[in-house]
Amino acid sequence: MEFVKRPSAKDTDEDLLNLQAEFAASREKVPSTKIIRPKAKLSDEKQHVEKQENEEQAKKKPHTVITTPEDRIYGRFNIELDSDDGKITNVLSTVEERYPGFFDFPEKCAPFIFEECNEFAKEDGFPEVLNLSDYYKVEKDKEKPKLLAMPGKSIFATEFLRRKGEIHAEQPSTSTMEMVEIEPASLAEENKLKLSQMSEEEIQKAQQEIFERFDVKTIEFLRNRAKLSGNPSGNVEKKESEFKKRRKAEKETAEKATISTTENMSTEVKLDMPSTSVLVEEVVKNLEVIDPEKVLEGEDIDPYTRLAMDPTQLDITNKCLRVIAPRQQQNLLKLFDNLKIQPTGAKDDQFLSTCRQHVDAIKMLYLEEFKVEENRSAIEFAEDVNPLSDGAWFLVPIRRVLDAVQMRKTGVTEDDIEIARLSLMWAMLLMYERQTMFITLSQPNDVFIRVAEVFLIGPELFNDDIISQCLSRLINEYLLKKGRQHLLKFRANKPISGLDSFMPFYEDLIKHFEEFSYGDENFSLILLIGAYMNSYVDDSLLSMCSLWVPDKNVMRQMTISTEKAKDLLDYIKEWRNTYIDEVEEIFYERYSQVLAMYAAAIRDEKVTRSRNPAVFVIASTELGEFIKRHTMESSKHPQRSADLAIMVEMIRRTVDGKISL
Repeated sequence: MEFVKRPSAKDTDEDLLNLQAEFAASREKVPSTKIIRPKAKLSDEKQHVEKQENEEQAKKKPHTVITTPEDRIYGRFNIELDSDDGKITNVLSTVEERYPGFFDFPEKCAPFIFEECNEFAKEDGFPEVLNLSDYYKVEKDKEKPKLLAMPGKSIFATEFLRRKGEIHAEQPSTSTMEMVEIEPASLAEENKLKLSQMSEEEIQKAQQEIFERFDVKTIEFLRNRAKLSGNPSGNVEKKESEFKKRRKAEKETAEKATISTTENMSTEVKLDMPSTSVLVEEVVKNLEVIDPEKVLEGEDIDPYTRLAMDPTQLDITNKCLRVIAPRQQQNLLKLFDNLKIQPTGAKDDQFLSTCRQHVDAIKMLYLEEFKVEENRSAIEFAEDVNPLSDGAWFLVPIRRVLDAVQMRKTGVTEDDIEIARLSLMWAMLLMYERQTMFITLSQPNDVFIRVAEVFLIGPELFNDDIISQCLSRLINEYLLKKGRQHLLKFRANKPISGLDSFMPFYEDLIKHFEEFSYGDENFSLILLIGAYMNSYVDDSLLSMCSLWVPDKNVMRQMTISTEKAKDLLDYIKEWRNTYIDEVEEIFYERYSQVLAMYAAAIRDEKVTRSRNPAVFVIASTELGEFIKRHTMESSKHPQRSADLAIMVEMIRRTVDGKISL
C-alpha cells in the first residue's frame, strides 16, 4: 500500500501544491480494507429478540470462520463494529510513578502523582489537527467547495493564513481572498488595535492564558516595565543615533550654503556637532553599516572604519577565505625553498647573495612543526605570523626581540642581534626578488613601526653593518617612496600595528634618539619621516612640535646631510606648495608654533648650517617662504593680516644676524 508523503518545513509552495494533487488523486482509489459502519442503535425490546435469535442459530450450527483462497493470499478481512455489548471504559487511570527503591523503602519514597493540566497548558501537546474538508468537499447543491485556495498557494498555506487573520473571504463560496495588511506605527499601537477588536470574554481568556503560561516574576516585570522606562503610556519613541543626526544636519547645511568645502563651514554648525568619540560610540552601539562612499566630502573616514560591516559581504568573505587562505599559505611556504636560488635574469648583488645563504636559518624564525596525527606532522607558519593579515609579517621577529629585551632588562644578546639580522635579510629578499608579493602583503604604516622598533632595542642592533644596510634600503627604497605617495598615515591617539597609539611610541623614539643615537642617519630619517610625511596634517604638526621643542637637543644631534635627505626635502617642498594655504587657514595656531620653534633653534644655534645641514635647510626655508608669502601686496588671508604681520616681524627679530630673510 502506498502512503502519501507528509509535508515538511522545507517544502515550498510548489511542493505543497504537488502533494495536494497527489492527495486528491489517492482519494479515488479503492481501499484494501473495508470498514462496516455500525447500524443505528435498536430499542431494548428489539435487542432482546435479536439476541435470542442469534443464540438459537449458534446452537444449530457451530461457529466457524470460512475463508477463501483469495482471502488467504491478499489478507482481506471485514471488521464488524456492531458488537457493542456495553459501555467502553477507560483503560488507563491516574498515572503513579514509582521511584527507584520504592519497593525496598516504600515509607521513605512518596509516589509521584501526575498533576492535571490547566486549561491552556493542554494546548502545549500535539498540534491541533487541521480540518481541510471545506477545501475539497463539494456540497450537493453547489458545484464548488465551500472554500478555495489562494492563487499560487496550497490549501495548507491558505488555511494557516486564514487562521492567523492575514486573509479573509467576504463570500466563502468565492476565491477572492484578500491579504489584510496592517502596518501599525509601533508595537503599542498594534496591541491597542487587537484589544479594541476583542470582546470582554476574549480579553479575560487571554489574561487567564498569560497567568498560566508565565510565572509571577515575569508578569510583575512586564507590568513595571513602562514605569521603569519612564514612559507610562507604553508608546515607544523612534530613536535616531547621533551619527545620523549629524549626517542629516550637515546635509541640510550643505544644501543651504553655496560653499561646498568643509573649511568654509560656519563656526556655529561645528560647535553644535558632537565630538568624534561620541559619534563613534553611537555608531558602535547602534551597529550601523556605513558605506565609505556615502560619507560626506571632507569628512574623516577613519573613526568609522571597521565599526560595522554588511553581514552578507562578511559571510561571503569568511567562506572564501576558508578555501583560499590555506592554499595561499601553502604557496608562501614554498617561498623559502624558491628563494634559495637566484632568479633568472636578476642582477648580481653580493648583498642579496649573502642573504640567500641564510634562508635555512631564516625559515626557523617563521615556521613551526605541528603534530597532525600520531606519526605525521606538518610545517606551518608560527602562531604570531600571518602573511595574509599582518602588514609587516616578515619583520615579526623584531617585535619578539623588543618584547624579550624589555622583559629581561639585561641588555641585548648576540641571539637578539642574529634574529633581527635574519629578519631584515628576509625582508630584502622579498623586496627585491618578489616585489609584487612584497607590495601586496605589506602595509607602509606597519613596516614603519617595525623598522622604528629596531632603534628602540638599542645601538647594538642599528650599528651592525648588515642591519644598518638593510635599514637604509628599506627606508630609502620603500618608506620614502610610500611617503611621497601619501600612504603613511599616523593618527596620534589611534591604535596602529599592535600599539595602543602612535604618539607615545613616537615620543619614546625621540627619547632613545637623545640617549644613544650618536646622530645615526637611519634613525634621523625615521624621526623626520614620522613627522613630515604623515598625511594627517594636524598630527604631522604635533610631531614636528615634539621634535623641535626648545628644551630637547634632538635637532642638535641630527647631523644628516642634505644629500641623504634629498627625497625628504623634495617632499617637504612639494607639500608646502600644495597644502600651505589650507594649513594656514585651518591649523594656523599649531603651524605658527612650529615656525616659532624654527626661529628659536636657529637663534640658539641648536641647528647650524655646518653641523646640521638637512634640518637647517628645513627650518630656514620654511621661515623664508612664510615671510615671502605675507610681505606681498595682496594677502590670501585678509582676516588674519594683523596676526600675520606680527608673526613676520617676530621671526625677523628672532633670526636677525643668523640668516638673511
